[in-house]
Amino acid sequence: MRQLNQMMWQTFLIVFAGVLLGFAVNTASENPLPLQRVPKSSDDRWPKFEADEVLQFIESGEAILIDAREPKEYKLGRLPTAINLPAKRFGEYFEALGDALPREGVMIVVYCQGGVCDESHDVLDHLYTLEFTNLSSYPGGWLDWKARKYPFDQEEGEN
Repeated sequence: MRQLNQMMWQTFLIVFAGVLLGFAVNTASENPLPLQRVPKSSDDRWPKFEADEVLQFIESGEAILIDAREPKEYKLGRLPTAINLPAKRFGEYFEALGDALPREGVMIVVYCQGGVCDESHDVLDHLYTLEFTNLSSYPGGWLDWKARKYPFDQEEGEN
């Protein structure tokens, strides 16, 4: 019985030390995760644009497009000029962007596959937490864009 109590106490101490270490590493990080959960985006939280409006943004250069899908999907096809910032690897890709993404002044339009997908909402939440302004979404996403036969970019050799 005594060994069981000692083992449980040691397990508790190891878990507690791990949690403290996690908080310390997060605090020291350049892009720390928020300690409280950012609420999921409601459909009304960000302005939404249709494909025709997004096409105008591309042609005029007045917006930055962010593709929230995974790199493999991004390489197969994406909206022209779009930057890949996958929701599941946000920290890694955001850090690699450095200061290339302006926090204010320029419209940022985030999209994902289209239909029911949370990736664009997750990226918008991350950017909002990092105090980016002028955020918006293109809910139709890649599926809508491709269905309209609008121009797109892809990696060479990808079909």
